[in-house]
Amino acid sequence: MRPLHPQEPVEEPRNDLSRRAFVQRAFVLGVAGGSALSVPWLSTERAAQAATAAVDVDPWSFLVGPVRNTFTADTAAVRAKDLSALIDRDAKTIRSASGQLTWSYGDGVVSVDTPCTQGAFGFLGAAGRRELSDVVIDCANEYASIVVTALDGQPIGRSARVLVQAVTEEQPLGWQVEGDTITGVGDHPVGIRRIEASLEFAHLPGAHAYALDGNGYVNRSLPIEHVQGGGRISLPADTLYTVISRSPLRDDGPDGEDIPFVWWEGEAPAETNFPSHTEFSPTEQERHLLSGGEWLSNEGTRGADDPEAFARYDVDVAEEGEYHLWIRKFWHHGPFRWRFDEGEWHVLDDSFGLADNTYIRRFLNANWFHAGTVRLAAGRRSFELRLLAGPGEALTACFDAFLLTPGQFVPRGKFKPGEYGGEAAEGFAPFEVGADAFASSPIDLSHLNEDVAGRNGFVTARRGGFVLGDRRPVRFWAVNAGPEIVRQDPGSVDYLARFLAKRGVNLVRIHGQIFADGASDLSVDAHYLDQLHAFVAAMKRAGIYVNLSYYFPLWVQLGSATGFPGYDDIANRTPFALVMFDPDFQAVHRSWARALLTTPNPHTGLALAADPAVAMVEIQNEDSFFFWTFTRTNIPEVHLRVLDAAFGAFLARCYGSPAAALSAWGAGSGVDGDVPAEGRMVVQEAWMMTSDAHPTDSPMKHRMRDQREFLTQQQRGFYADTARYYREELGVRSLVTPSNWITAQPSTMDALERYTYTAGDVVDRHDAYFTGRHEGFGADYMIDIGQTFESRSTLRDPDATVVKFHRIAGHPQTVSETGWPNPNRFKAESVPLWAAYGALQGMGGIEFFALDRIGWQGSPGKFTTMVPSIFGQFPAYALAYRRGDIQEGEPVVDITHSLQELYDFGATPVVD
Repeated sequence: MRPLHPQEPVEEPRNDLSRRAFVQRAFVLGVAGGSALSVPWLSTERAAQAATAAVDVDPWSFLVGPVRNTFTADTAAVRAKDLSALIDRDAKTIRSASGQLTWSYGDGVVSVDTPCTQGAFGFLGAAGRRELSDVVIDCANEYASIVVTALDGQPIGRSARVLVQAVTEEQPLGWQVEGDTITGVGDHPVGIRRIEASLEFAHLPGAHAYALDGNGYVNRSLPIEHVQGGGRISLPADTLYTVISRSPLRDDGPDGEDIPFVWWEGEAPAETNFPSHTEFSPTEQERHLLSGGEWLSNEGTRGADDPEAFARYDVDVAEEGEYHLWIRKFWHHGPFRWRFDEGEWHVLDDSFGLADNTYIRRFLNANWFHAGTVRLAAGRRSFELRLLAGPGEALTACFDAFLLTPGQFVPRGKFKPGEYGGEAAEGFAPFEVGADAFASSPIDLSHLNEDVAGRNGFVTARRGGFVLGDRRPVRFWAVNAGPEIVRQDPGSVDYLARFLAKRGVNLVRIHGQIFADGASDLSVDAHYLDQLHAFVAAMKRAGIYVNLSYYFPLWVQLGSATGFPGYDDIANRTPFALVMFDPDFQAVHRSWARALLTTPNPHTGLALAADPAVAMVEIQNEDSFFFWTFTRTNIPEVHLRVLDAAFGAFLARCYGSPAAALSAWGAGSGVDGDVPAEGRMVVQEAWMMTSDAHPTDSPMKHRMRDQREFLTQQQRGFYADTARYYREELGVRSLVTPSNWITAQPSTMDALERYTYTAGDVVDRHDAYFTGRHEGFGADYMIDIGQTFESRSTLRDPDATVVKFHRIAGHPQTVSETGWPNPNRFKAESVPLWAAYGALQGMGGIEFFALDRIGWQGSPGKFTTMVPSIFGQFPAYALAYRRGDIQEGEPVVDITHSLQELYDFGATPVVD
């Protein structure tokens, strides 16, 4: 989001915050690899009021090892190790203290070299051969990510089976760019750029090599060239995975697409009163995106005397049985009821989740929905649908195709089960992955998960990390899922859980509102809560924990209708900061928590508060007193008076009275609206708490010093009180995450923000999206024709990287949202960067944003996980991260913060 104050400081390192535009968006310690270096501490403790910022800390310290932070009342200290032997700006290299990671930013390549996992990613073509301990990588592609990992956990030189994972970039068929302008978005089939690479092994892992398909089943055998006791293999150009094995693998992987089905086209009804042509009818350039080149569509509004809009189809059913009905239609538009013959009517409305997305044109998409199940007799059946639109309501609706099947259907755009396009752009190979039948596969990592998440008890925090109920350390490799995914049918949710577990996922962050849209009392959506319960139960059965995120200010619009009339009088209706001080809104927030956490889950018999499959509960997402959204124009005066009175009471405790505070600050420290006699002192916006607003010492700066302390205590107190409410009143036994946001001035405010999180168990952080230039209508949240963009890599620019985080001593650290948003052809660096440097810095959980379908993506979304360059890299890197192949480093910087110094605008010596 763009800062709201025109005088935003420009010298702070910042990432593009326009992303989403706030749009509703068995770890076993491994053997060390490389050569760990012992480096001395440079700096020593300093006196309480010494400027910690004066200590010289290299900004790339995060890429060498952890930067650890602790907080004290009034003692500041900074110790930094001498990293000159590890950070070589002449050679343009940064080496981790463990010796396992080397970032060659001059070449734009990162190398990973551990006993069990070795690889390189980045601009490999120009960089030349990469020689690692057991593997030499030779790649002709401009940009690629190639890694070798031992599937049996043995060092690569002794392993009996290794996985080679090679990824470049993906491109949907029909994606077109002229200059920097998008002229075509495309859809399935997706293509992967053909890999041109070979590997040499010092000690060949086995005599058998196989190319695997996208589901990890043997596609074909590959030749191995034996060389001087080792061997060389040319990687297959058209797949992501190669396995080299001492023993042969079976090549009889099942076909998950081999299911019986009945398919009929939406545009071919036996009877209808839909018009023959509407504004939604496809153009000649759009027909290829629809299954039959056309769809049945409607538009306008229903007149007072108009009949229901309907369509009826004759459907031939070969066998009696229970069938799933799938419908491909235009988004949530056109809610309708349906039935077969004279049977019971069923409704499909916006409580059903989109299972995929195909871009047709701006704001026109085709989406598959699971509409329900039905038992049908064999023979010709009559299928009828009727729009729910009443008189005066919109008739907007489009229907492309319908599918009946007794099996599991995984949508792939316009394609029928078992149907493939076989096409790809020049230089790309089709990546067409059908439904997974979940047979034995070399890439199946589900064995890393418990058979049931929480089998041995709750996840707890220990020594700054996570441990399972049996006290085993664990790292979380995770994805985000919003309501569209949570709302999927039970079969699809079960499929998704197995799909994720197979590729190493052991946690899902469920991120979305739980109150009903349009509910005047902001009450919980009972139907969605049941869907969420079913989702949690499915993940639990697959050994996948959940992280519950249920409140984000951007999901809420306040006003008279919701019991907060003050918002009628201002332009903003979003409750920025309100939950941290307003008792009425805190009551609403707690009502959501009570419903979410104490309602019994009918699918498990446990309330979520008592379910050990719930690893974490998040109090709020992305809000803070210290961010740009905290302004007096964003909050009604009637609510600000509560905060102003609290500030006055704070000053009375500190100075004896607000008037005494004004006197202590000095002349000119008063603000319009101060009423010291009544104990009310105006709290000023975030900008006024930055050092840029006060370049010299002044009475107002003295006032803001006290405001910084007051708001820190207020925010931390809210988190402490809410965590106490969770535990004592709701019975929550999961870990509590206060929040995850950034501040208006990272150098002087981020440490205060993180200190407030110490009121909970887990310290989380966002601001972990890496983007290139992307401009044009809707660029914050979608991909559209006419937008312009420029792909961008961080590998030649370590300053720009987002994989660097301050560690807070004694607390597990997570990044609960991260991604390399589209359009960017350099997304393949994201997963290995997080696996490598997340592990190095001791990150306990990495949560990619976000799932947007139950299978692989076709048309590109802005924020996505389900593409080859990201999800396709999960097997090797999830294994390496969770197994502990990449060592957590010893701290290379130790920062002890004096809270008093931080309140007094003290700067952190290094900003992440």
